This record gives sequence, C-alpha cells and structure tokens, in this order.
Amino acid sequence: MKGRLTDLEVMAMFSQNAEDLIDAFLRDHNLTAQKEHLNQKTGLLYELYLALCGVLSVDDLDESVAQMFGLPQGDIRWKEAFPPALENAPRIVFLHGMGGSSKGLRKELLPLLMKANFRAIFIEGDKNMGKHGKSYVQRSAEGDVINPMAVLHSVANKMKDLADKGITFHGIYGFSQGAIVASLMAAGWNKNIVPKVQAAPLKFMIAQCGSELDWRSTIPQCFEGMPITVPALVSFGKKDFTRFGTRKQTTAFSSWFDKATCTRVDHRASHQPLPSDMRRLGEHLESLLAFINTHAGLETERENLEA
Repeated sequence: MKGRLTDLEVMAMFSQNAEDLIDAFLRDHNLTAQKEHLNQKTGLLYELYLALCGVLSVDDLDESVAQMFGLPQGDIRWKEAFPPALENAPRIVFLHGMGGSSKGLRKELLPLLMKANFRAIFIEGDKNMGKHGKSYVQRSAEGDVINPMAVLHSVANKMKDLADKGITFHGIYGFSQGAIVASLMAAGWNKNIVPKVQAAPLKFMIAQCGSELDWRSTIPQCFEGMPITVPALVSFGKKDFTRFGTRKQTTAFSSWFDKATCTRVDHRASHQPLPSDMRRLGEHLESLLAFINTHAGLETERENLEA
C-alpha cells in the first residue's frame, strides 16, 4: 500500500462530506475501530459512500462488500443519521469496456460518481475475458463477432428486466466496447430491430473511446438507423495510441451521430474514461456534468428552485 492513496484520501479530493457520512455509518454499526483497516481495502469505502448517497443501488454492490463489513446486504442503506439519499434522481445505465467489469468502471469513474446527482446502474458483460474481465461480445478464433444481434438483445433485455420493475432510464453511458454497444442499440431502436426497453425515449447518451472497427459489416441493419439523433456526448483520449484510437476509427465512430445533437469533448489522456491529471480531470468533469445536468433536466430544476 505504500505510495498508494487510500479511499478516504481520494474521496477527500472530490467530496467534503464523504468521510463524515462513512463515520456515521461505522458508528451506527460499531465498526469505528475497523475504520483504518477497511480504508486499506481499495474501493470498499467509496462504494459504501455511493450506496449510502443513493448514487449506486445497494443491489448493484458486489456481495463481497457486505461480507467485508460483516453485515447483511440489507444493512447497507440510508438511515436518518445520514444525509438524505437522492430522490427522483435520473438513472443512467453504465456499460464497461472489453475485458473490464462494472466494478472496474466504477473505480475509474469515481470522480464523476462522487459529484453525481443521478443514480448509476451498471450492467455486467457475460463472457469471461481473462481471470476477472468481462465482455458483452464474443468473437471466434478468426476474430468474427459471434451472434452480433444477440449481443444487443442481451444488454437490452437486461435493461428491460429492470424497466419492468418500474425503473425508467434517462441516459446511457458506454466506455470503449460499452460505447459501441450503447450506440448500436440506440441505432437499432431507431429501426425497431432491437427490443425497446421502455416507452419513454432516452434523453441522452455518453460514448467514450468508441470505435467503428468491423461493425458496419457485422450489423449493417443497425447502420440504417444512423445517424443517431439522441443527444450525445462523444469523447476520445487524444493520447489513445491503441488501434481503437486512430484518426480513422474516431472519425468513423463520430459519424454514427447526428452533428446537430452531438457534442464532441475529448480529453488529453489515453484509452480511459477520465484523465488522471487533476486540472484536466476537472475540466472534463465539468463538461460531462454540464451535459448530464442539461439533458436530464437537472439544470432547469436547479434554476426553478433558485427562482
């Protein structure tokens, strides 16, 4: 752990009340003496914070989180001793990249989630990619996508399962492979070739580090639903030197979206959701939050409250 920032040290950069909220929870469950130990479990306390604030559903937490606290999953919830959880907050679906995971994406998006006025719902890929990684897409030994439409149907059906429980999705966020899947679903909805997850339309989408790759020939029917007219923020890393970040790929992927409703905001980092440089991170966060607040109606709501 030497040289590595603890959860509380990282959270202090983005929130003034995170440690107070965690202290209240630990006192309530007689865990104060274990605070230092729990703080060494990377990601544990910040996932607790997100759940207590209502940004992250308790059901979305990994079972190991509750186990590390020695508590039933149901005990990790907002109580009167804590600041109120978000009410009627817009919900955003998050899709991770190839070989990644929901837990990994949550860690990478910590600065965004710490400032969130929305609820985050993460959908995990199904295919094993290495020891821990997941993927929404399975490819053959020759590199061809196996059952490409099934990929989109699988993610859409997972969203529909949640929608059937009364959840309305306001937006969708995708990183890398997740950005591709989210965008192809949006195009498929335009042509009614992907199952609709809800009656209400998506208000916005965010696609970071997406690439066209071979999808134009793999699912040509989705490209009939382009350009995507859903208000979109499209972003790439200017230092992305992978095959996904070439000028050819970023230009091709950007063409999936209607120029009239698409906002392009790149960051000066590599193939990653957020830049690590603090100054540049702050600038990119402002762009993301301004886009979300505007299209989720949060900016209008704030202005009404101030009036």
